[in-house]
Amino acid sequence: MLTRLGEQRRYRLHEFQDRLSPAPYHMMQTVMGECMASSSISDLPEKFLFYWDQKLVRLLGGRPWRSGLIVAAVSFLSFLGLAQGFGIYELVYSGAIPDLDRTLGMDPYTWAAFVTALLTGFGISASSLALVHDVRDLREIALVIGRDPDDLMDDWVEALRGKMVRGRIFAIVFFAIGLGIVVNNIPGATDLLGLNETEQYPWFQQVPAGWFLVFVPLNFALMGKGVYYTIVEDRFSRETRNASLQIDLLHPERLAPFTRMALRRSLLWIVGTSLCLLLFLNDAVSPAGILPFVVAIMVVACLALIAPLTGIHRKISAAKKDELRAVRQSIAKFRDEVLHGTNPTTSNNAAHRLTGLVAYEARLEKTSEWPIDLPTLGTFSFYLAIPVISWVGGALMERVIDVLI
Repeated sequence: MLTRLGEQRRYRLHEFQDRLSPAPYHMMQTVMGECMASSSISDLPEKFLFYWDQKLVRLLGGRPWRSGLIVAAVSFLSFLGLAQGFGIYELVYSGAIPDLDRTLGMDPYTWAAFVTALLTGFGISASSLALVHDVRDLREIALVIGRDPDDLMDDWVEALRGKMVRGRIFAIVFFAIGLGIVVNNIPGATDLLGLNETEQYPWFQQVPAGWFLVFVPLNFALMGKGVYYTIVEDRFSRETRNASLQIDLLHPERLAPFTRMALRRSLLWIVGTSLCLLLFLNDAVSPAGILPFVVAIMVVACLALIAPLTGIHRKISAAKKDELRAVRQSIAKFRDEVLHGTNPTTSNNAAHRLTGLVAYEARLEKTSEWPIDLPTLGTFSFYLAIPVISWVGGALMERVIDVLI
């Protein structure tokens, strides 16, 4: 009797699973074979390359992180070459400029150039890294929402290309902001631009200021483009979810590509913030001009994760309420049949179905209304700790080098 009842319970639960799953989950497993196995941007068709930085990554071999390291190294070497060519290091290391605040053995200008070069390499590689993995996740999302992957990709490309003019405007505006920050915060920049009638800073400060007048606005332009496209892609994702996503409460793992995209956006912004914070390891770098933008980047990082997950949460919550309502109506119906039915056969069948429905109701009530689990929360918590880790790690390394020197 107990064995038969257990079999009937499993049968009823499979009935509900089949009713709630319009597309079998095994379809999800086929998408990885269709998606590109390589993380190289070179494997993407030309239509996916929207801006010059993505084309540069392809020119440098297609691997985003490797290309970023190349750009960072070339950028920093250009500063070192400029300073060495003008004899600035000969002056610095002759002792003519005392009391320099050194970080990892670097003077303030060289340290700021080192961090700026890292930011440049990261800024160049970030959008390409996001692009490669977004293409994979969007193809998986297409199967989740029941659309043809190529059609969804075409809609995505069209949506992003339609915003390219505004993206350039954002980049230009942020470029101007970066230029203003250099002029107001880098000693020697105003003299180099001829904004002071009488020069306030010597030549050995004006020369490196010229390097920052190029690279800092470039970083801000990349940041502005990134902010705008984070907003655009979130809007596209939201419209796609609202139009096509059907929540399968028995298979929350189908929402994984949405969560991965949100986490990836957040991670990239947090890494950018961590690199910015390295600037402040040198006491000569004033946080007044840059810190507001660091805080703004952290806000964008949090919104990049919270905004899409909140939208999915609403759909899960609505689907859960509707499903619970339907199940409880059925429970009430079969309960009445069991308690008040006159036909023993019908009452027996109703009792079996009632048992399965009660079990299913309990499972529904335990279903999370957020597309995140404890491992995901742990991952995001680690992301938020990255700026602190980078700061503490940099400070400890600086102390070690000071002791060794």
